[in-house]
Amino acid sequence: MEDDHEDTFEANVEVMENAIECPQCNDVTGHAILKEKEVGKGADFLIKCDECHTVHTVQFRPKPPRSIPFRLTEGPHSEVVKIDIGGDEWVAEHDIFEHEEKHWRISRIELPDDSTSDGEYAHKVSRVTAIRADIIRVKITMTLGEESFPDTIEVEPDKMFSCGSIYVHNNRRWRIRAIHTGEGRILHGKKIAVDIKRIYMHEPPKEEIEYQPKGERERRQAWKEGKLGHNPNPEKTTRDKFERNKPRQHRR
Repeated sequence: MEDDHEDTFEANVEVMENAIECPQCNDVTGHAILKEKEVGKGADFLIKCDECHTVHTVQFRPKPPRSIPFRLTEGPHSEVVKIDIGGDEWVAEHDIFEHEEKHWRISRIELPDDSTSDGEYAHKVSRVTAIRADIIRVKITMTLGEESFPDTIEVEPDKMFSCGSIYVHNNRRWRIRAIHTGEGRILHGKKIAVDIKRIYMHEPPKEEIEYQPKGERERRQAWKEGKLGHNPNPEKTTRDKFERNKPRQHRR
């Protein structure tokens, strides 16, 4: 029944071609294009109303491009640059654009009356704020003994971090103990960089840093015991692969 109702509704919908307001009908009606003439980057159209058959002319002129101030934020650094955009172009939050071989995501759109909008035509926009989109900065806290040190790392937005894994920073090995997502800390599981507010790292025990397993079986056991971080399926070394594929010799 619902499908029949939808089919009936769609059948009753009237599609208007070239819908525009008719000066005689004082309403939006369909029109037939009688003549088209290019004028600059726009055009003049001679059209006839489908309802009252009034013939009139409509002019279409694209809005001239605007030079809009963009505040581009990359970590703690920001700069204001002016970018030319067509006046009829739609500017929306979360849109990604390229500038100087970098990608940026629009985070704020300001209007002339100091209000903000989640989307507007460029000729109505006064300022735009955008943040770096292809590289993000993730805050980290490294704990060494009783002391902690804050820092940041630059990674791609989809970089995966796992609790319990080993991460090398400034040529030093650290174990990820917890990940803060903004809603709280997690001690298990994994998150991509764009969803992370802060990563907490501790120096692994000395025996884990110095430990080097011998052979595939010992390596897998070391992963299970957490001596090499979190990796349930480590890659085999070249030596392990050779020994695995080497044919067995049978005694006679």
